[in-house]
Amino acid sequence: MSKDLALAESLERAGRREEAIAAYREAQRGCDPERCGEAYRGEASLVEDSGDAARAARLWQAMPERLPWDKQTSAAGLKNAAMLYLGLGEDARAYDLLWRTIATYPDEAAADDALRIVVADGRRRNPRQLLEALDRLYRGLARTGLGDNLLWEEAIVLHEDLHDEPRALATLDRLVAIYPQSPTLDEALWLAGQIARGLGDAAGALRRLRLLLATREPPNRIGSYISPYLPKSQMTIGLILRDDLRRPADAIPELRRVISNFPESIYLDDSLYEIAVAYDRLGDRAGVCRTLGELATQYPESKYELERAPELAARHRCGAKP
Repeated sequence: MSKDLALAESLERAGRREEAIAAYREAQRGCDPERCGEAYRGEASLVEDSGDAARAARLWQAMPERLPWDKQTSAAGLKNAAMLYLGLGEDARAYDLLWRTIATYPDEAAADDALRIVVADGRRRNPRQLLEALDRLYRGLARTGLGDNLLWEEAIVLHEDLHDEPRALATLDRLVAIYPQSPTLDEALWLAGQIARGLGDAAGALRRLRLLLATREPPNRIGSYISPYLPKSQMTIGLILRDDLRRPADAIPELRRVISNFPESIYLDDSLYEIAVAYDRLGDRAGVCRTLGELATQYPESKYELERAPELAARHRCGAKP
């Protein structure tokens, strides 16, 4: 670290802002390319902290010109400038910078942030126009780190704003097929399963949810992380088999797997009650009563014990002699 940069950081820690800004500027002169970013970021951050948003925005916006080799700092600079311009009421300028961040630096974290901002704005203003812009971007950025995020945002716009469920489903399936390591994989498979079920494709919903459950094992899963979508998917598989496909006998072992595979899940009492309902569909009084007994013993505070479980138990005369 240069003496000028060390001095600037020391002055900043001491709260001597103006002196630190001057020192950061001095550190920028002939700086080592690997450390220049620290000097430029330090100046811009302190100017922003001082409350001079317009000046800070200009400093952040200049990062790509000053540090063309430092993509991370350049991307963050454009995004930070955009946020400041939004606060200054210069929306057109801000959104131009956000789109530039996305198009120019799609592999940087700042591009993810910029994408979320422009998508939120576009969904409020004109979802169909936003969808067209996302599609154009994807065609050019499919092989970048932003490719899966662009498809995910397209799917959300199609599903939540335009209510084009078949096209949303096709987009999610595309995301899953092209980006199997995407951080959005679990969400994409879960949503695809829900959409398929809503479209009357129970078999398609099952296929997607089973694929989601398969991500519990490596190489898609890192460490011991368990996605919240896994127990929910296991539960839904059982409900689809029982209610949509009218196969209550097949539903019971699937619902049991919620308990055995996800013992920390919040769906344990739900699974027991739904198993009891499956036995009810089969006309199996013993199965109903045995399962409701488990529910009452293991989860006496369950919401099902307030009304639904007692009603089902009464109908099957649980506790009475056969």
